[in-house]
Amino acid sequence: MNSLEISARLHHRLVYIHPFNNGNGRWARFIMNLFLKDYLNSYLEFPEDELLLTTEIRKTYIKALQRADNWDYQLLIDFQKKYISNFSI
Repeated sequence: MNSLEISARLHHRLVYIHPFNNGNGRWARFIMNLFLKDYLNSYLEFPEDELLLTTEIRKTYIKALQRADNWDYQLLIDFQKKYISNFSI
């Protein structure tokens, strides 16, 4: 499994656990970015404003998380690939 797939699985699992009344996605994306920083010197720069509103981006994100509920992580991996950035040295 490559690091991006691991991050997608981590992201999904943290959202799935749902420890908070609000902010589960933001918390999961934050933790996932800590993982990516350590393993790929990368991070995902999600369009947070778009994820708070009912937009096509949010619909795609939710659909990807729902697919991951059934062990299909490809949509979530593809979604993450759109927003990956590297840290400058």
